[in-house]
Amino acid sequence: MKFYLTLSLFTLSLVSFAQPTLNQSNMRPEQSTIISFSSSAAEVDNVAGDDMTWDNSNLFGTPQGSYTVVNPLWTPFSKDFNMCNWALEDPLTTVFYDTSDSAMVYYGGVEGSDVVFYNDPQVYLSFPFTDGDTNTDEYGATFSIEGVTYTRTGSMTTTGNGWGSVILPTGTYDNVLRCDVTESISDESVVVNYTLDLTYTTFLSPEVGFWILQYGEIVYSDDQGNDQVIPYTQYLQSIDLVVSENPSNSEDLTVYPNPTQDFITLSNPRLGQVYQIFGLEGQLILAGLVDGQPINVSGIAAGTYTINIIEKYNVQSTLFVKK
Repeated sequence: MKFYLTLSLFTLSLVSFAQPTLNQSNMRPEQSTIISFSSSAAEVDNVAGDDMTWDNSNLFGTPQGSYTVVNPLWTPFSKDFNMCNWALEDPLTTVFYDTSDSAMVYYGGVEGSDVVFYNDPQVYLSFPFTDGDTNTDEYGATFSIEGVTYTRTGSMTTTGNGWGSVILPTGTYDNVLRCDVTESISDESVVVNYTLDLTYTTFLSPEVGFWILQYGEIVYSDDQGNDQVIPYTQYLQSIDLVVSENPSNSEDLTVYPNPTQDFITLSNPRLGQVYQIFGLEGQLILAGLVDGQPINVSGIAAGTYTINIIEKYNVQSTLFVKK
């Protein structure tokens, strides 16, 4: 049984104490950042309050995994999530967000070939958001996992109830907002119906873009009589900004035959690259992963197109003509 939970982020800051306000400018992580988390078995209780110092320096954890902050256009799923302006990517999954002047919104994610798109997206935070504010949202999606169709409904309530400094084994983070969150997710299918009830505390910093410490529990139950309580504590382990080449056009990329009727073949293709084909007006026509085989363009209209080949932090572009 797969279910999708989104866990996010991040960084050190040494500034004067002030009550934080979360908004568009400080709740969008920096592109090309790699964020790593650790998971701890410790029980944590950081009480609510103003101008607090929450000492969690004795947490001992094991590495849980790393996320890279990417532009959704770098992924093969940009056509599915073209309303989003940033994404989190790990070796198995990619999850998509849009941060605007009014809210940070979660639109779903991809694991393998399974796409979970929220047609009624989840407003993760409304802006501006600060101590004493409450955000409540209901969301929903219909998706297929391993051939089974699920209908998801969910609700989430976030309440800001404190601010101060958080001390972690990896450093001290100032001007952090404490929030209590309750969330309920129900998935229904012909195979099994299950619910996830989450109750947790999260600490968000406008200096870093998302949460740096999160703890609580997940209660799983289904109509087969299975019940499970999963306590968890997770905290930021490290943040690294990738130094990379600037995306640029390159004369090294060629495609053939050009013009073409049905297929194009890339010069020097490498498995795992992403290709994107755009019309002259900038609309995305096709996207996918380079698999060593010719790309089928028989279904697109005659005309001139741009093809981008993306490999993490480098982009190559060229034109081709479809007859």
